[in-house]
Amino acid sequence: MESESHSDLHGEKENAQPEEGYRGDSIPGKHDKSDDGLVEEDGSPTLHEEYVPSVEGHSGASAPGEYEYCGEAAADIIVVHGLASKYSWTWSVDAIDEAGEPYRYHWLRDKLPSDIPDARVLGFEYGSEWYGDPVHTDLEECGAQLLRCIVRDRRHRGQLFMCPARRKRPIIFIGHSFGGLVVKQALIYASQTHAHGRDRAEEAEYQNFRDVLACVTGILFLGTPHRGSNFSLLGRMKMAVGSIFGVSTAPELVTVLTLDSITLAYLQHEFDRLQKHEKLEKLRIYCFYEGKEISVPPMLVVSKDSACLDRAEVRKLHANHMQLNKFRKGDDKNYEIVLSDLQDVFEVSSETVLSRFASWQYNADGCDSNREGLRRWLAPSRRPQTIQLQSRLAEQQSAPYTCQWILSLDIFSNWRNFESRRNVLWINGKAGSGKSVMAAFLIYSLQHNSASIKSAEPEDEYVCTAPLTGKTCEVKRVSPSVLYFFCGVDRSHEDSTSFIGTLIHQLLSDHGENQRLFSLAREVQTRNLKGASDEVLCRLLEELASVVGPTFIVIDGLEENTTHWKKCLNALSAFDGKKNIRILILSQDIEEIFQALQWHFRSPISFSITNYSGDDINKFAETKTAELVLKKPYLQGKEQDIVSTLQSGAQGMFQWVNASIDDLEEVLSSEEVERSLKNLPSGLSTYAKLFDRINLKSEDKIERIMTALRWLAVSARPLTALELTTAIVLGEKSERDALEWIFKADHEDAQLAKEIHALLGSLVQIDLDETNTHCVQLAHPSLRIALTTYGAPKNEAALSSFKFSANSAHRLCTQSCMLVCSNSSFSHANAFGTSQAPLIGYAWDFWAYHFRLSSGSFDDGVLARQFNRMIAGVSRDTVALLGALADFAKSPLDPVPGVSNGLACLVSLQHARESLLQPIKDIRALRVQLPVAPQLHKARQTIPDPAETTYESTSFKEYKIWAKCHYSRLRIRYLKDQSAVKTLRISDLMARNPQWRENTSETAKVLWDAAQNLRLVALRFAVNPVYGALIRKAGGTTFSPIHPLVYAAFLFEECGNYPYWPHLSSSVDVMSPFICGPDDPLHGPAKFVLHCFEYRNQNTQNDARTPTLPRRPSLAMAFRMHPRGIGAHYSISAEDRRRVQQLQEMPGNRYIEASVAYHMFEPQNDLAKLITNPFRNFHMQRKVLMESEQLPIMGYFEDAQAVLARHAPVNVLESPVAAYLGAVPQMLRLHFIEFMKNVLEIFGKFTKQALAAHIARLEAAKVELRGVKDYVKNVLDPQNPVKVWHLFPGLVLYWLRSKYIPSFGAHYLAHPWWSFIYAFKHPAAYLNLQDIPGWKFWFKHAVNWGINLFLGLSAVGMGQTMGDTPIGHGANIYGMFFMITTLERALFTICFVLATICATSILLFIDAETAAGIFKFSFAYWINVFVGLVLGAVGSGTLQHASQLWHFFLLSMLQVFMIWMWIYYQVPLWGVVKRVLSPVVWPVWLVLRAAAQNYIPILRTSAIILFVYLLLLAIYWTHRWMWDPFDTQAAQSMMYEASRIAQSTIGQDEMKRIGKFPLGGLIERPREEPNLHGTTSEGGDATTVIRREALRTE
Repeated sequence: MESESHSDLHGEKENAQPEEGYRGDSIPGKHDKSDDGLVEEDGSPTLHEEYVPSVEGHSGASAPGEYEYCGEAAADIIVVHGLASKYSWTWSVDAIDEAGEPYRYHWLRDKLPSDIPDARVLGFEYGSEWYGDPVHTDLEECGAQLLRCIVRDRRHRGQLFMCPARRKRPIIFIGHSFGGLVVKQALIYASQTHAHGRDRAEEAEYQNFRDVLACVTGILFLGTPHRGSNFSLLGRMKMAVGSIFGVSTAPELVTVLTLDSITLAYLQHEFDRLQKHEKLEKLRIYCFYEGKEISVPPMLVVSKDSACLDRAEVRKLHANHMQLNKFRKGDDKNYEIVLSDLQDVFEVSSETVLSRFASWQYNADGCDSNREGLRRWLAPSRRPQTIQLQSRLAEQQSAPYTCQWILSLDIFSNWRNFESRRNVLWINGKAGSGKSVMAAFLIYSLQHNSASIKSAEPEDEYVCTAPLTGKTCEVKRVSPSVLYFFCGVDRSHEDSTSFIGTLIHQLLSDHGENQRLFSLAREVQTRNLKGASDEVLCRLLEELASVVGPTFIVIDGLEENTTHWKKCLNALSAFDGKKNIRILILSQDIEEIFQALQWHFRSPISFSITNYSGDDINKFAETKTAELVLKKPYLQGKEQDIVSTLQSGAQGMFQWVNASIDDLEEVLSSEEVERSLKNLPSGLSTYAKLFDRINLKSEDKIERIMTALRWLAVSARPLTALELTTAIVLGEKSERDALEWIFKADHEDAQLAKEIHALLGSLVQIDLDETNTHCVQLAHPSLRIALTTYGAPKNEAALSSFKFSANSAHRLCTQSCMLVCSNSSFSHANAFGTSQAPLIGYAWDFWAYHFRLSSGSFDDGVLARQFNRMIAGVSRDTVALLGALADFAKSPLDPVPGVSNGLACLVSLQHARESLLQPIKDIRALRVQLPVAPQLHKARQTIPDPAETTYESTSFKEYKIWAKCHYSRLRIRYLKDQSAVKTLRISDLMARNPQWRENTSETAKVLWDAAQNLRLVALRFAVNPVYGALIRKAGGTTFSPIHPLVYAAFLFEECGNYPYWPHLSSSVDVMSPFICGPDDPLHGPAKFVLHCFEYRNQNTQNDARTPTLPRRPSLAMAFRMHPRGIGAHYSISAEDRRRVQQLQEMPGNRYIEASVAYHMFEPQNDLAKLITNPFRNFHMQRKVLMESEQLPIMGYFEDAQAVLARHAPVNVLESPVAAYLGAVPQMLRLHFIEFMKNVLEIFGKFTKQALAAHIARLEAAKVELRGVKDYVKNVLDPQNPVKVWHLFPGLVLYWLRSKYIPSFGAHYLAHPWWSFIYAFKHPAAYLNLQDIPGWKFWFKHAVNWGINLFLGLSAVGMGQTMGDTPIGHGANIYGMFFMITTLERALFTICFVLATICATSILLFIDAETAAGIFKFSFAYWINVFVGLVLGAVGSGTLQHASQLWHFFLLSMLQVFMIWMWIYYQVPLWGVVKRVLSPVVWPVWLVLRAAAQNYIPILRTSAIILFVYLLLLAIYWTHRWMWDPFDTQAAQSMMYEASRIAQSTIGQDEMKRIGKFPLGGLIERPREEPNLHGTTSEGGDATTVIRREALRTE
């Protein structure tokens, strides 16, 4: 709030500017904001530009100083004034210039720029006048105006999206008084805009508001009334007086400032929620409050409590409210305080904004779950492509003079010209001619527009030099889009789908923040969640390329993709003739590839690399020879001979030169040079000489080399040095020794790489990736061909002894992988450890890949035995894990940070308990069927090969498939019980071939069921509070319960798919089932599972788009920080957290059940409601809401239905049909209870109050019996002061009480026990005894009961505390008497209620007329209940799809019409039914009636017994709902059953426990004293255990 005393302003005077930047609104060279619609003379919202840093000669890509500029400045400082302010003077003070003339000193222009010269200063002006000439607006509109002005300030005229060069510029707000509220409202408005728009304008609004929100790094509140102000009262009084004299006012702006107003409370609540959002992570907030009062009236306008927020830095300024935003010229302590905080925010603003934008940057570390799901859906080849690019670029950098010639080649220049439609270039050449190096060089050159890799400097991604007044944004992307794929380096991702997916992934990574690209890809993903065809992906890539502009695609080593290269070319043919896409293919000169290119592309350009690389090879030979001579000085005399021989024999092959140099390095003297030069083989047959030398090594080394070559030749991806060493160890050592080596903790990657190089020499190439991990590959693809191709020339006899078939190599890999899998299930429980056991991840991911390509089957006894052993080992460990989880779930959850809601704990734990039983049953059934290989092999023989698969379609089969599809869609649409997590890879195949279902193996079904149910367990234990409590129980920071469950499910599913492998893709991701659509009911927890795996692999799997990758922390640094949001990685989005919170809410069916129950048992009159509401609310708080809301005292008198409605779960609105149908069983029970109540009231003259009283008596009797039971346990405890001999004096007291004061401590309607016989002999008389007595009787009974309870409880307490003293013994004697009377009263109550029920039942069936009336009433009641349930389900379904107001009106009218029709026509309808059925029913009824005359006593007795049973059942169901509305007892019973089955399946000795290794604790080897026996040692707060022994097979 601003004072109005400064309305008379002095004229402003511009003084000399101390800085080079320009100030004010009208600055030469700066665009005029009035042209952009920002400055209006009518008082419209305006952003005034007070200062802009000097940008002379500056393009906007980098700062003149040390700060990174985004457009015109490094940051924007935006100030917002308060109420009744004039912008021209609100930020200025009166001052005297050097000439003695008065002027207004504007600190935003004259002071702040010199202190923060790299920041742009802007002031927001809006209509804030509320008296005299007011602006009729409100706080929400002011916030929206501020937000829209910021967006317009950052975009070009006529554009929808903000300028890419300016959209990341940080924003620092300074809000004075009401202006701070405007800032808060603007941020809330931005956060509430969702990406649901279908048109481009709505998409732009969402992206712009999202970007603005993410740019806000700090807010300085100067006297902002967050909780209201006392000044609002004076303002309202002024408006009241002014209105009398006809002064116009705007109360909207003043009334909002009322102390503790609802508007401000809501605003603060939303702002608190917003502060936790990832878009405002690391937001800095400073609150400044006034230290002086204003003069008239003397008061603080905004108190400290109102001006300060809980999560903010608090500062005091020595100024009154009007002076908080005005700073003097020269020294000003208040200014220094504000400036210090402002500079602190400015220093970190750029870093903060970049970290926030990474959350929606595709493929960035910590990107949001939607982008992570898209990446997994694309299934790209990532790390292997990056490693290959790095490796080949390193080769080119070692000889930087090579490859330069192609940039000046006319053929290449013509192809590079995007005007030409001949967009396909084929570069061919011999093996080893440098094609891969050329591909890497061109990728980098095209990306950076540079021929020199070393000289290329990193540049900003976006630059815009155009002013905002221009309609066209001149942003240009410095780095063009270059997509690439190296064939033969990631053989598990070489199918055409992964090939195109890799290109799309790289394009999205290049433009990671482009929301439009992501939206396009996300839309395609949503429509094709189960996988897209090549045509769909190609269309997507073409559409994405049309958005980003010119795009290069580079494919290297096409012939290396021996299986899928034709399909890949066919996919690329979709881009033939596209001007904006250039395709470069490098391969060997193979006729089949040439013919395919001619077929798929209209006019491809081609040339041979060997025709132009002669000069490079000559210089390469000279350089390599010089390096050789430098190593071996005795070869100096032969240097020219070596060079000439290499140049003449290379024939265009760099690899031949390298191999020849390696051969010459073995020469020991200059005399041997001539002979060696003459014996150099032609072509790449130089490998033969390498193997000649290998044959001279020992047999064990030759065997190790053979094993390594087999693995390297067929590995699904590049192997690390540790993985390759592990594979060698598996081949040469016994199983026990090999497993010991694998689970040993200390493996030095660098040392193992040296050993591999010493073993294999120049046969391999070892590269160091971005995680400091050494990756090993064969030196050249031609070596793999030479090793796996038979029929070698005679002069290569040495090489022929090392040859092997690809099938045999895959078979070796299969056996090793199965062996590792069968013994390493629990290693996944260490998913977040600082080190991982080697080869385990590879084995679990690719055992099926190698098995398929080995062409093996279970006819092979070795493979069959290893397969059965793998199933047995994994199933055993999985049952042990599930048993451990069941033991954990037996107890209530420990407190978890951030989860204080008891309802969330109860619901989450119940979900977890319910999920455990079925997978344990499935795995038990699987273990019963062991060995499973024969059954699966038999099933595979019944499945035809893909080429022979035919499907005979008939109209009936087509209709059946159509019906199933539509039924499935209806279930998904209304019930939402179908999830991608439950979908199997085989599902689509079975849908296309339904005839196979009949021959499906039972073993396969069990494996599939186990896989599905294990994934559900992973989901239930992946989110808080269950996950947090589980981690706390396990201890340490390395344990993950999710990874072993997911991997076991993946293995079981692939085993079950074995008969159908020929029909399924070989490319599979273990996480693909968890990629769910936004409408998937398990979308939220699935994203948490995805992030668990991504966090584990984010460093090892992250790819880069540049050759010189930045060093990232190694995997040893990858801890999952549990203390920060236990159960969730920090990058989980707010939307995913919201979805998970919905799972922790009251289930929708339970909410409907509670609502129906409270409605059924609601009293009819208001007085009874007032009396019973506290009890109903108390029950709701304790049993239904689990104290999730603390009601005030008066809140207990509120209507229970209204309290429950405030806790309505979201899933009731999102899937009401599923919630309603889930509640039907319990609603039927509730209707049954109401039915029995109505029968008793109507036919038994049994009032509702009497029924409620009897149920209450039974509950009281139950509590009393429990107390007696506990007391008896104390009596039998020898340590307890209550002794058995106390019983006898207690019995004496009981006898005396029965003789002289029988009513003391007895039932209020006590009578002799033998009088219960009257309930059967004279039931009417017995019921008449229960007539409600008068108030005197009740008063007397209440006093009697109170005295007895007080004396009894006091005696029991004194007996426990006084011990073995006379007073203690006396108290215990009386306590024993009290327990005897309590037992008597409880047993009498039970008998009394049973007698009353029996008497009522006898009276109900006393004659046939009453029985017939009960039958008719029952029939009509249940028919109406059934119709009501159907109408309710229909109403829920219509409500689910009503989107507009008229929808609700129409559907409501339809439902009312249906109810009216049923009520009005049900009697005529029954008449029609009666007439139609009477000819059939009436004769049968007469026969039965005649036959029943002889058995009336038996039928009557049976009816009485049945009615008694039903009434007791109704009482039992009432009791269950009262004390266990969530049916936790059933869930706990299922959990105990799961634990029992687990123990019986694998035995007690094989069971595991959470918190004891391997299911928890630290598992790192102690460095100082290696423990070789698997023992444990206490160290610090955790237990250290050796991994290898604990994981050894039993």
